[in-house]
Amino acid sequence: IDGSSYQDIVVTIQGVDGAPTIVSGESAELTEDVGAVGNNLIASEQLVISDEDAGENVFNAGAGTSVGTTLGSLSILA
Repeated sequence: IDGSSYQDIVVTIQGVDGAPTIVSGESAELTEDVGAVGNNLIASEQLVISDEDAGENVFNAGAGTSVGTTLGSLSILA
């Protein structure tokens, strides 16, 4: 007709899941025998995370397990 040619193409975009990052509250200081509750040292901090993927800035709550015999345990509560 006018010398032009057309052809359909298919473009596939594959996303990558970005991992969340802890942005504040990732440390606490404890002193042996100061503030002990039931022979346990308690540290409480609020963890704040950031995730580039919409709706994915959440923690999966769980309980940590002891590491060796002297390091204690970690629990993250949602």
